[in-house]
Amino acid sequence: ATVSIEFGLDDQVQANQLKPHSRTTPWGNALARCASATNVFQLCTLNNLPFLGTATPDPGIRDIMQRTVVSHGRMGPRFSQVLKQLTPDMLQIFRGVKAVVIGAKIRPAFYTQATGAIYLDPQDLWLTPTERNTIDWEPDFRSGFGSSLNFISAELYLAGNSPAWFPSDLYEAWETRSLEDIIWPVANLLSHELAHANDAMPPTQLGLVSGRDTPLDATFRAESESSTVRLYSAYPLRSNLLDELGGVLFRGDPASYVIQALSPTDVGFEFAQDDANALYAYSSPYEDTAMLVEEVLTNYYFGLNRMVSFLEVPASQDPSCTEYTLRWGVRNRAATPAVRERARLVLANILDEADVSRYLDNLPATEELERGIGLCESLERLSNGNGTVPGRFIAPPELARIQAQRFNTHREMRGHVGRGRGRIHRDYR
Repeated sequence: ATVSIEFGLDDQVQANQLKPHSRTTPWGNALARCASATNVFQLCTLNNLPFLGTATPDPGIRDIMQRTVVSHGRMGPRFSQVLKQLTPDMLQIFRGVKAVVIGAKIRPAFYTQATGAIYLDPQDLWLTPTERNTIDWEPDFRSGFGSSLNFISAELYLAGNSPAWFPSDLYEAWETRSLEDIIWPVANLLSHELAHANDAMPPTQLGLVSGRDTPLDATFRAESESSTVRLYSAYPLRSNLLDELGGVLFRGDPASYVIQALSPTDVGFEFAQDDANALYAYSSPYEDTAMLVEEVLTNYYFGLNRMVSFLEVPASQDPSCTEYTLRWGVRNRAATPAVRERARLVLANILDEADVSRYLDNLPATEELERGIGLCESLERLSNGNGTVPGRFIAPPELARIQAQRFNTHREMRGHVGRGRGRIHRDYR
C-alpha cells in the first residue's frame, strides 16, 4: 500500500486500559487489541474480528454488547440501558462496525476506517458525579477556531421550540442526570458515527469482503460504492465561500479578509443558496453525508427538529439570549427539496433500503426563524411550540465550540487518506 494513515490513537485508546463488556463474547481476545491498533502493522484482519453485519446480519443488543469494550465497568451497563430504549430497526446501522469502544480519555466521539470501530465519549453516558469524575474533561485547544469572526453559528436540536438536551460538559460537577436525559444525545451521536461507519463500509459490500482483509483493505475496496462518493458525483456542494469558511471553523485555516468581513446575514444567504443541512457539512464531504443522516434519523426516531442559524456577536461580555440577534435561521433544513434529495441518496445506501420515503415523509416542512430579534424570542415564535423557551439557556458560543471540537477529533482520528480519496477532488487530511 502506498497511502498513509494518521492513526493517532495512542493517547486516547490503549489495549491495556480496555476490557470487553461481555465475559462470554467470542471476540474477547481480539476486541481491545484490534480496536487499539496504532500503526498499519497492528491492524487485525476480518478473520480476527469481522464486521458485525458479516457475523450477524440482524444485530440485536446482545450482539452489540459482545463487540463493546470499555475503560470502566459502569460504562457498558449504561450503554446497554440506552440501547434498550432504541427501536430494533435502529440497531441495524451497527452492521458496519467491528467494535464499539467507550473510554475515559476519548473526547469527543469518532470513527476510523483503520480499525472499523466507533469510539464513544463517555461524557454522554454519565449520570452521577462519581461517574462524571472518571472522565477526562480536558478541552480541545482547537475548539476556539473562528472565535474572532463577526458572526456566531448556532445549531441545535429542538423539542418543540426548546433545546432537546443540555450539553453534558455544561453541568455543574455536583449535578446528577436521569437515563431520560441521555437517551436523545447518545442516540443522536450514534446516528452520526454509525453513518460514518456505513459510509466507509456500505451494507451491500459486507458479503464481498475477504477474511484476509483488514478494515482498511475492505473500505478502500468499497470506496466507489460509498454514500459520500455517490453524493458528490450527483449533488456536490457548490459554495467556495462556505468551503473556505469551513476550513477556518473546522480545520483551523487562517481567516482571509473576505472571511473576517462576513456578517451573519452574508453567511445565511450564502448557506441558503447551497444544499447542505449544516455548516458542519463544509468541514469535509464525509461530514456532509453524516449530518444528512443524523438530522433525518433523529427526527424519524425521536421527533426532534434541527435548527441552524447565524447570529450577531453581542457587544456585552455576559450576554443574555435576547442579545444574540438572529440574522438568518431555519428549522428542519433537511426538508428543503434539494437537501431532501441529497438525504434520500445517502440514506438509501447507508441503510440498504431501496425506498427510504418513510424516513423523509414525516419531516416537518422547513420553517424560517424570525430575523432581527433575539435567538430565544425567535424560537418562542416558532409554530408548534409552547410559547416561552423553558430550561437552561445554552450560549451559542458553547454550541459552536462543541461542534468545532467534535470535527477536529474526527479529522485526526477517522483515518482519512488524503490523496487516496481521489474520487472527491480535495485533500482533507
